[in-house]
Amino acid sequence: MANSSKPPVITVALLITGTTIGAGILGLPIKTGLAGAMPTLLGMTAVWSLMFATGWILVDSIISSGNVEADLPSLFSRELGSWAKVLASLGYLVIFYGILVAYLAGAASALSSLFETPEYKHWYLIGFFLFATVLTLFGPNLVRKGNAVFMLAMGVTFAVLIWQASKNIQVARLNYQDWHFLPSALPIVYTAFCFHPILVTATRSLDFNRKHIRRALLIGTIFPLLISALWMLAVVGALPLTGSEGSLLTAFNGGQPATVPLAAVLGSETVKVVGVVFTVLAIITSYLAIGISLMGFLRDLASQYLPRWNRSIEVTITFLPPLAVSLIYPDLFLVALDLVGGVGITLVFGILPTLILLKAKDHLFSFKKILGIIMLIAFIGLFALELSQEMGFLKIDPKVEYWLMPKSSG
Repeated sequence: MANSSKPPVITVALLITGTTIGAGILGLPIKTGLAGAMPTLLGMTAVWSLMFATGWILVDSIISSGNVEADLPSLFSRELGSWAKVLASLGYLVIFYGILVAYLAGAASALSSLFETPEYKHWYLIGFFLFATVLTLFGPNLVRKGNAVFMLAMGVTFAVLIWQASKNIQVARLNYQDWHFLPSALPIVYTAFCFHPILVTATRSLDFNRKHIRRALLIGTIFPLLISALWMLAVVGALPLTGSEGSLLTAFNGGQPATVPLAAVLGSETVKVVGVVFTVLAIITSYLAIGISLMGFLRDLASQYLPRWNRSIEVTITFLPPLAVSLIYPDLFLVALDLVGGVGITLVFGILPTLILLKAKDHLFSFKKILGIIMLIAFIGLFALELSQEMGFLKIDPKVEYWLMPKSSG
């Protein structure tokens, strides 16, 4: 009878899909589009493979631990030592706070574009913050009840946007390639393919069955890969790379979600409204989940050091820092997503899981060890690249000369 209450594999797979598809998909075509469609498709496939591999490493460790209550920082501590838990905790803070900043900036940008009043962006940001934060404070029950409705609405609006964008696709735009910019575009792909925070719940839901969780993981991550690829091709094919308004380069420089330039280029009020609805839905579903997760994470972290921890302190520390940062820097949507992917996610869900794989007692030249070394080099390389760019030691700009040629700007 106990097993009959367990959700089917497809339900857990959709849970993984829902966790993966968030605001990252909104910034994906803008940053990666400047590298070109073909480089992006290859980069997305490589990142998906790496993220799937580290996801399975974590699942295998969760199952092997036999601890049904274990969280990922505790898992890293058990597998690698207390230093890994400290690094994971710091990485979690970068991920959680960075994503909340990106969500607030992205929502404000979308709303200000809808009403064509960019001078009021701060007020839109505050309004969205109050609405989304109040919803978050109602807790996990509201998230569970509203998630299906939000996901259905997202699916409908996404289909409308794809259909409308397909009418404006020019094949020549999909031929552009700028391989040197691809490494700089990859951090946002990592953000768009991050499902790892849900792995403990997913594994527990499927009763620690390796076969079932492997199937759920494969199905649940393939959907976001296909959806992200379709979305990227539609947006990149529909938008000119350069131009005064509605171009990939303008959106990149302004830190805008993909729906903003798409609405400008298509010149349709319907697309503009649908685009904003899709943006807000994609952001608010993830905002609720991330907000609840961050409160829980800070509560667990503080319980060891602050005996007088209470609800008001928890809410203040969770939500006021990202609000303050996004008000001071309202155009941080793409920058924040890059920081989350290139630093937080690469560290916590890339480097640390790979070290767990390398720690296994296999022969030095076994396939597993060679694969682990390749993965570690890839993750450390991206981590170092992103840190270098954030600290100003390295700057990689997209090359757009091809699109400045006559009849190429679309």
